[in-house]
Amino acid sequence: MNTTLRIFNRWGQLVFETTDTKVNWDGKSKGKDVPAGSYYWILSGNTVCGNDKTVIEEKGFVTLVR
Repeated sequence: MNTTLRIFNRWGQLVFETTDTKVNWDGKSKGKDVPAGSYYWILSGNTVCGNDKTVIEEKGFVTLVR
């Protein structure tokens, strides 16, 4: 399965992105702490089984507390 996790701030700017399922967001963007608040996340992925391809996308919010 190929997955991508993206986290956006309230202005829609991408603050974090990874395709490694072992990497967690540490509340930083470009090495600097981001402000406490709500962030929008999108987790997308796909699987291939034979000729069938399934696309999965989940969305939600996470609140960062400092």
